[in-house]
Amino acid sequence: MSDPVTVYPIGVVSGGGGQIFGDHRGTVVSRLVPGPAGVDPDAALGLGGFSRIEVVFHFRKRARARRGAARPRGNPAWPRAGVLAGHSPVRPSHLGVSRCARLDVTGLELAVRGLDAVDGAPILGIRPCTAGFRPHGPIREPAWMRELMADYYWRRPALLSRSCPRRGLLTDNSSRRRPGGHPAKVTGPAAVNPAGAPDRPDPARPG
Repeated sequence: MSDPVTVYPIGVVSGGGGQIFGDHRGTVVSRLVPGPAGVDPDAALGLGGFSRIEVVFHFRKRARARRGAARPRGNPAWPRAGVLAGHSPVRPSHLGVSRCARLDVTGLELAVRGLDAVDGAPILGIRPCTAGFRPHGPIREPAWMRELMADYYWRRPALLSRSCPRRGLLTDNSSRRRPGGHPAKVTGPAAVNPAGAPDRPDPARPG
């Protein structure tokens, strides 16, 4: 085991709610507020040219940590998965990574949509999402992860939610749009979301 690493936050998340576990996060708007103690006044210069950003943050509200395997969200229909095979906040480092849509940049402050972090979460890093850093080749993931993600960012239409089971619903690569103008989630390597919609994580955090 290596020596401990000390990391200082560069800012804090403002808004976005206070519940770590939950779905339908695609429309949530919050602000990233870097502080002068962490970055220089011109640290966000040029970030307005990117539609999406990646945020590294700390799950400050989680006191316990899982080191082994468990059923994701306690669902008995899903197989046991190790903490390294999911995105649960109950992890040894309590670190989270979220990709979201950048809405506005005002000085150092950023307005974002679809951030998977709660109000008050310490920000450890911010960087733009670029095409060159996207995964190359097809992305393979187990069925339980696709099922878990069915509602994570966008709410399914009420009729489908009542008539269809959660497992396997709306996890294809369709380009159809959902009610309210939200894009259908896509999982293929060539998936490109319209401007303003958050990128789907690789995969999403919960587990």
